[in-house]
Amino acid sequence: PGSVLRPVCTHMADEEASYTYEETYETVTDPVAEYVPRNEAERKSLELQKAMKERGIVYIGFIPPKMTPATLRQLLERHAGPGNIDRIFLQPESEAVTRRRQKRSGRGTVCYLHGWIEFLRSATAQRVADTLHQTPMDPSPRSRFHGDLWSLRFEEGLMWAHIREKKVAAQREKDEKLHSLMSKSAAQNEEYLQRVSKARQMAARRRRTAEKAGVAGAGPRGLDEAPETGRIARGDAVRSISQKEARKTQPVPDAIMDKLFG
Repeated sequence: PGSVLRPVCTHMADEEASYTYEETYETVTDPVAEYVPRNEAERKSLELQKAMKERGIVYIGFIPPKMTPATLRQLLERHAGPGNIDRIFLQPESEAVTRRRQKRSGRGTVCYLHGWIEFLRSATAQRVADTLHQTPMDPSPRSRFHGDLWSLRFEEGLMWAHIREKKVAAQREKDEKLHSLMSKSAAQNEEYLQRVSKARQMAARRRRTAEKAGVAGAGPRGLDEAPETGRIARGDAVRSISQKEARKTQPVPDAIMDKLFG
């Protein structure tokens, strides 16, 4: 242990200039296997790395409704032994599915689709997966999960870091998709606001043009022929009046005055 054999090829020439090869071996020390930790922190780190390599992960492909990680751990520890299961990750369903079910049936509990279970020993994980696959989850007839079957698969060579990387990649993809949708929505809103602003500017321009045309046509006609919302100049001030106001300012005929005051 701690050493490997490395082939060293040498050749010798004979009198007829023909070459023959002879293989010899020398012992080379493996620096990784013979590494001695310098302090307590390095020793614990090496022990943790060794323990992580000895762990095994089981994939569960079906999780019945109302099963939680605590319930799953309790059922599996009956076969793996107490304390032999470390981490459990269950993939929840989407929030939209949960909201639809809550709206339809009134139950807003989160359901899980699949997951991974980490065992402290790879041999224990493989034994549990091979033994329980396609068997009832709970043998008790009164249990909620009696009619559900295990769907387990031992993932050889899979480490928990790989699952974490997969989760991070999925979250990154989700964030990028959300960012793309938000950017697209912001661009659409900006375009809509620009169109509204342009429409208001065009409406204001048309209104000013109509007002200028009304002022230009009201001069030679007098008050009686002035438009409803025209502008009439009096000195330096310009104000808008209506035909009703113009009629009020007209003089009363003499015949009417004679009848009123005799």
